[in-house]
Amino acid sequence: MGARLLRTGRYLFAIPLGLFGIQHLVYAHAPDLVNIPPYTAGSAAAAWVYGIVLLGASVCLVTGWGASIAALVLGAALVLDFLVIHVPRIVADIGSGNLRTRGFETLACAATALVLAATLRPPDDQGAPPELGWLAQVGRLLFAACLAQFGVQHFLKLSVIATLVPAWMPARPVLAGVAGTGFLAAALSFGAGHLMRLAGVLLAAMFLLFVATVHAPRVAHDLHVGHQWANLLVPVCLSGAGLIFAAVFSRA
Repeated sequence: MGARLLRTGRYLFAIPLGLFGIQHLVYAHAPDLVNIPPYTAGSAAAAWVYGIVLLGASVCLVTGWGASIAALVLGAALVLDFLVIHVPRIVADIGSGNLRTRGFETLACAATALVLAATLRPPDDQGAPPELGWLAQVGRLLFAACLAQFGVQHFLKLSVIATLVPAWMPARPVLAGVAGTGFLAAALSFGAGHLMRLAGVLLAAMFLLFVATVHAPRVAHDLHVGHQWANLLVPVCLSGAGLIFAAVFSRA
């Protein structure tokens, strides 16, 4: 069950990364480029670099070819991206929820990649799976911090988040608050290292519910708008992260 959960999570995490890479290549000269994760390609040349790196990492993670090295390179690159580009943006406009969300989405993907780098190493001479070392623990704590930010953001911007809830749903501010509480509960679980399998599976289910109820209808309405596809793929990617953490740390 753990291996199947990890494999499913890996695919859900990696395939959107490849699609982000393709989007960077397609939108290299388009204004919508700034809305494609990791939201930092400021020129066509940078877009091509991001596109190739993301597409290459996706292929490695899906196929398993050099997956551990690819995950490590991806994780390190995204951490650097967060520190060098996103953090100064957030500090310069600390009140912008959009900048915080984009930065911590990038960091959440970095944290997941670091955990995969620690998990996908070859087994030892006796065929035993690799032990989880400090890299996986760093990834776990970074991911918990990202979830805490997402949860806090839901309450700081509750009225804005509520407008994203479909109009046919009742008590939209309440549902936004429930989602925020779910993020905070998952952050507590991952940070403390308890009930992580349950938290990871429920987190993945919540992200996929966002896909089905919020983002899929928007994509259906604007099929040719690149950032709508990106907005749909981000929660798919993070649902995979939830399953990866559920599988990896339930084994620890």
